[in-house]
Amino acid sequence: MRVLKNVFFITTLISLLSACDIRVLNPKSDTASTQTDLIHFSFLIMLLVLITVFVLLFLFVRKYRDISGRHDQPVQTKGNKKLEWTWTIIPIVLLTILAVPTVIVTYSQSPNSEAHEKDTKDTVHIQVKAEQFSWSFVYDNGKVSQDELYLPSDKTIVFHLQSNDVIHSFWVPSLVEKSMFCHIKKTQWKSKG
Repeated sequence: MRVLKNVFFITTLISLLSACDIRVLNPKSDTASTQTDLIHFSFLIMLLVLITVFVLLFLFVRKYRDISGRHDQPVQTKGNKKLEWTWTIIPIVLLTILAVPTVIVTYSQSPNSEAHEKDTKDTVHIQVKAEQFSWSFVYDNGKVSQDELYLPSDKTIVFHLQSNDVIHSFWVPSLVEKSMFCHIKKTQWKSKG
């Protein structure tokens, strides 16, 4: 009966979790696609580490399990320079493999790298005005929308963020971009899509 309860619980949990929509992993711009690729790359590295750890755990548990009549001790590795270098170098290499593309993507998409870029005819400017409980979006053509953002496809979008009061967090999940801003400083970011 207990096994049946566990199977029912796991089946229900999988059903509920599979119904979730992960909008961050459904990119709608070039910027978001690059960041999503970075998330997938990081996940693959973590999966590689996880599988390696579990395989080694299984092998060591199986090899050194307690068997009646066995009196031998495992080989002692304290002070083994080769092993110590190995388990020091491998994490450094993995972190470097993870850090290099992360730094490249982060700096290429930072506002400072695009601040001096000239606007093209495909650039759309949107004024984002944060109020305490709502958002106003003012488009190039003068139209205003309240709380709903409409974006053209295949255009570079420049968001000009401004607030009249408190600190706000502007996040468009499918663009994978989040920005904090307040009334003291105007902020802008670009999304190419």
